[in-house]
Amino acid sequence: MKQITISIIIFIIIAITAFLFHSGCGIDQNTDQTTPSPTPGNTPESTQGKAIGTVWIDPATKTVDMNEDVNFSLDVYVNSGSQKVAAYGIDITYEDEIILAKSVSAGVDGFIAAANIDEPGFISTSGFDINGKGPGTALHLLIINFEALATGNSPIGVTVNSLTDPETQVIGTPTGEDGNVEIISGK
Repeated sequence: MKQITISIIIFIIIAITAFLFHSGCGIDQNTDQTTPSPTPGNTPESTQGKAIGTVWIDPATKTVDMNEDVNFSLDVYVNSGSQKVAAYGIDITYEDEIILAKSVSAGVDGFIAAANIDEPGFISTSGFDINGKGPGTALHLLIINFEALATGNSPIGVTVNSLTDPETQVIGTPTGEDGNVEIISGK
């Protein structure tokens, strides 16, 4: 009898824990399961040929004229195919003598748990959303704001450390596609 009572108590504790975990523990979370349509100006250059799990910078190449404005942004997109994005870890590198990261924010379809821009030339970002976002072939995950410091080229490296859905399944083959920023002094 004692074993049956202990088994029932353990079962109830597991059931309550599972319920709380899946319900968000009372945390108000966005439960909207629709994928927002891209807004004009936030549509990536091309999603053609992007494999599932690919994370890319948009635009892939950008020219910034320091005489017009030293501040600019790059968007980060992901192709999650038919899976929602629930967690990611992405590192981005750049030439810190040419440009400097000023901030990182969530894109239209994005979320952020942490973004570290303290080390010049290196951005480390991660995010977690229990319900996941998407799915989609061009989810607008992040916006990175930069300041141009000097003329020259800065390759933008993208490394995907992790990319998973709400069931912790890896999304496609997580791969980063690099970009490039050219800073000019036109006029």
